[in-house]
Amino acid sequence: MYNESGESLFSGIFSLLALIPSILILIKRWHDRDKSGWWTLIIFVPIIGSFWVLIECGFLRGTAGPNRFGASRFPEEQNINEVFE
Repeated sequence: MYNESGESLFSGIFSLLALIPSILILIKRWHDRDKSGWWTLIIFVPIIGSFWVLIECGFLRGTAGPNRFGASRFPEEQNINEVFE
């Protein structure tokens, strides 16, 4: 019923289309950590690279205040009541 090459072509195109936003979001997260987006390439280092990206971009907070990539989206001194007004 399904053409094997057509199905794999569709899944390949979908994978590439999903990969591009993922890379862009990861670069944005490296910038939140005040590091260059080129750090994204560390994911290609076997085993250690994946853990490094998981810890750096998944668990650690971004830099407080502005950094070389721009102002913080979440100012530390902002009152929580101002957020919900």
